[in-house]
Amino acid sequence: MAGESTGFSISVDDLRAAMKDELAKWGNDTYPPPYFKVGDHYLSLADAFQVMTDALAEWSRTGKLPQSVRVVGVYGPLRLALGHGPNIGDATVASVAKACTGLTAGLHDDSGYPMPKNAVPNLVTVDETTINAAQFLRLMAHALVDPTPETKLTVRMTYMTAGPASVFPKTRALEDVGATWTFKPAPLGMPAVSSASNR
Repeated sequence: MAGESTGFSISVDDLRAAMKDELAKWGNDTYPPPYFKVGDHYLSLADAFQVMTDALAEWSRTGKLPQSVRVVGVYGPLRLALGHGPNIGDATVASVAKACTGLTAGLHDDSGYPMPKNAVPNLVTVDETTINAAQFLRLMAHALVDPTPETKLTVRMTYMTAGPASVFPKTRALEDVGATWTFKPAPLGMPAVSSASNR
């Protein structure tokens, strides 16, 4: 009844509209939201990282955003950087998109065992500045909303531990709960029930 978690496509126009709203709510908060709602679907942080990476990589290669992107199965970061990352510097939209081109193939490589290859990276380097995945997620959202190549985006300090990472019952150290990046609501769909009687 929960429906599919991956294997569906979402409109990039819907994704851009959702990211614009989410960035307005995110504001200057130093923690990412626990998930995103895009159209009729919920995306985990890992889902959002993957679809924005794919969309911006396509834009970097062709100069155009795709009409839609497919949500595939990805893992959360294998380790969570516990710091908030650098709080200084900026990056252009073009450089963020270029970094995406180096990440997208790995996010689609499900051949790894026992350690998955299709996991959100812990750290990403953009214009020679190394930032954590949550900081890069925020930069990607800004880049997707306004994909003007020369626009400069400010690097903001952002922790990788969204709410579920802090409250989810666990016996492991906080840096080992990257799987919480895959958490998202699972709305139940109830099939229609016929009230016709066969009497």
